[in-house]
Amino acid sequence: MGDKQTMQAYFGVTRQQAQNTAFRQYQPKAGFKDVTLQAVLNYQLTPSITLQSSWGGYYLLGEAAKSPITEKNLGGFAFISGSYTF
Repeated sequence: MGDKQTMQAYFGVTRQQAQNTAFRQYQPKAGFKDVTLQAVLNYQLTPSITLQSSWGGYYLLGEAAKSPITEKNLGGFAFISGSYTF
């Protein structure tokens, strides 16, 4: 869920931006922006070293999906990281 300012920052197009681009002006309202499905895996390699992995996908909804700057409503993500504890 995003408030009006967050939705404007990510999916909105101001009057000035619309004048300088091919996009039309768009002011989204607050609301749900996406549905996300995510899987996470943590593996403790040693007592001090942990590996993390996450992958998933999202589908944009409502005002976010209607935005003129939104090219696709479906997307994915993945990351791998590690951490060391002192």
